[in-house]
Amino acid sequence: MKRSLLVAGAVATVGLSSLAGVGIASAYSGMHEQSDIAAKIAQKFNLNQDDVQKVLDEDRAAHEAEFEQKRQEQLNQAVKDGTLTQDLANQLTAKEKEMKDLASSLKDKTPQERHSAMKAKMDEFKKWSEDNKIPESVMKMKMVDGAPGSGHGMKIGGDVMIDHDTISN
Repeated sequence: MKRSLLVAGAVATVGLSSLAGVGIASAYSGMHEQSDIAAKIAQKFNLNQDDVQKVLDEDRAAHEAEFEQKRQEQLNQAVKDGTLTQDLANQLTAKEKEMKDLASSLKDKTPQERHSAMKAKMDEFKKWSEDNKIPESVMKMKMVDGAPGSGHGMKIGGDVMIDHDTISN
């Protein structure tokens, strides 16, 4: 029982630490770091590393799902308010998915390769948002009620954070 509480505490600490980093454009935490953390927790508490990694992965997936739900709610509200058309909201969702998919596809690349590819995609995304006159208020993800995020950016991929200040300015 004591071991379970220690692991839960360690996982919660890791989860909260990852939330604090949302919005940092160059934060390439990488799966390797998460694997290292799982290894350290497993070693410290004499646990199976695969079990610890599974808990970390489940926690990350839950946070990502919560974030995506909040983002969809924000876009729905923008459409309802007339700030954004439904067509542009759909296109924006597709563009964000493209970025998330790209980020996922880069996990085996070097940090420089990831940075270059994401910067190019961010530049493309910024131009698209400017061309389509997407309001800054929509480009900046606002999180409330204790949801993930600092209010400055949006996590768009498992390893990569995008700062919408960078995209929308």
